Amino acid sequence: MFKEAFITVLCFIGVYVILRVLIKKNILLAKRLIIGALALTLLLNICYNVYAFFPALAIDGVNYLGDAEDNLFIYNEKSEFRDQILFPTLQNRTVRIDESAACYALFFRTFAKSTETLSLTEDECAMLISAQDMLSFSAPLKIIHLMNYAFPSYAEISEVPILYLDESNLSGEDILVAASDDNGNLYLFTQKAYLEVTGYEQ
Repeated sequence: MFKEAFITVLCFIGVYVILRVLIKKNILLAKRLIIGALALTLLLNICYNVYAFFPALAIDGVNYLGDAEDNLFIYNEKSEFRDQILFPTLQNRTVRIDESAACYALFFRTFAKSTETLSLTEDECAMLISAQDMLSFSAPLKIIHLMNYAFPSYAEISEVPILYLDESNLSGEDILVAASDDNGNLYLFTQKAYLEVTGYEQ
């Protein structure tokens, strides 16, 4: 630590001496060098921050932010809370909620563009749940504990349910279908995938 600080001080002293000499000999050249050095420093700083810090600051693993629709640019897949993918996913989308997923209705009403009630038969719900291999994303739904006010039915649960999401087919899809199993695991299908699994025509 001391060595790095000492080297930094020496660098500043060296720059100061060089600038003093340049100002005495050629003030115009000195001004141009100063402006160029400041511009280069600013550019390098911006590039480094965008590369190294911006993705972490956009979602820092604790705060839930979402202002993207089709692409999940602000989603941080390395976060401890991978279920934060829900926030950009729900942005500007309608969620059709089956009765089996009624415990998630308040959350969807809060963060989705709109919600609709969907009545699936037991067979249809079972088909969706058994088709979880179609859903390309899964993660523990930890927001149930972090935001328990949005999940009144699950506020006291000890086991964390799993989120299954049709992430790979989100682009261009405005409607999601939500179903849940007996363990509270949440299944979010795109409308297209839902119609494919249930065999309905659009």
